[in-house]
Amino acid sequence: MSLRRKVSVDESSGQSDEMKPEEGKISENVEEASVVLVPRESSIFVLEEPPTQIGIVSLIGLGIVALQVSLEVSKQISNYSMQYYNGGKYLVASTAMVFTSEIIKMIFTVLRMGSFPHIDYQILQDSVKYIVPSVMYAINNNIYFYGLTLVPPPIWLILCSMRTLVTAFIYRAFLKRQLTHWQYVGIGCIVSSLMIAKIPDVLFYSVNKVPLIAIVLALIASCISAMASIYTELLFKTPTKEYAGNDSFLVKQFWLYSYGGLVSLILHFVSNPTYTLDNFIMDICKMSPFSLACFLVALTCTSVGGITVASILKYLDNIVKEYTGSFANVITAILSSLLFPDRFQFTVYIVLSLISLVTGILLYETKKANPSK
Repeated sequence: MSLRRKVSVDESSGQSDEMKPEEGKISENVEEASVVLVPRESSIFVLEEPPTQIGIVSLIGLGIVALQVSLEVSKQISNYSMQYYNGGKYLVASTAMVFTSEIIKMIFTVLRMGSFPHIDYQILQDSVKYIVPSVMYAINNNIYFYGLTLVPPPIWLILCSMRTLVTAFIYRAFLKRQLTHWQYVGIGCIVSSLMIAKIPDVLFYSVNKVPLIAIVLALIASCISAMASIYTELLFKTPTKEYAGNDSFLVKQFWLYSYGGLVSLILHFVSNPTYTLDNFIMDICKMSPFSLACFLVALTCTSVGGITVASILKYLDNIVKEYTGSFANVITAILSSLLFPDRFQFTVYIVLSLISLVTGILLYETKKANPSK
């Protein structure tokens, strides 16, 4: 029987999940745990203290939150700027950017581990299960880049809030998880935010126009993201007997990003078979200093952002993560209205939509049912 308990973080949802034993049904919250049982050998366990929680008002807490807000806002603005200031086209293939981002994440993970993880035939065979979420994330990341050619970041973020609806449906219909009344209210607020954002298109001309294809792509991205998040959650919560001592959270992340890079590379050559490494390097060399800065900022923020989310969940809590994400969305909207005035403007409908969206997300994420004791 495996008695390991760890915390996994899905970069899409940013939620922390507890690894549960196959037997014994330990179901306490991670925050309530006093010790963590880590197997060192087949019948020997070592007691490890969980990470010390720090307050958001502390210097470290404020630093982590400020860093995450900066990374998320910079990621959205820089990714959109790359095509906005270049006639609506990316100067390098977006599929190549997705691949590069996955490789950077993998390198960061290896640096955090201190070395490459041990690999043998059994480990490699078992790691194949990470291909499924890697395919989902690779497709979703490519949809994201295309979506930004249709609508600015604030509109895309509002549209992709449908992910919460899809996640709630899957949890309730297939995994039989209970939703609280407040969570249903949160879902209603999210639906309202989508309807409010679309009102100007129906009543009159608006700069914040939302084309139908953007809505369809956001719905597809939301479905893929929700399924990938739930699959990864279940994957990370399942102990692996074959190599328990080499199955840490960072090792799981290593395989996820490694297969993510492989899948992204395949998708790139399927869609751009003639776009090779030489073309990629030449396109980068031809960039203006401003475009190059946007490119480097986008890659860095996309890669480091996931690590910062993990730090929030490790040292703070999920509620702080949700408030951080919501605050970043508001800042992104403000900067978008200043930098891209012909594509995005603050209107009463956008303000009401953002308020409804933030309220809905916070209600859904912070008013979950307490786990059974």
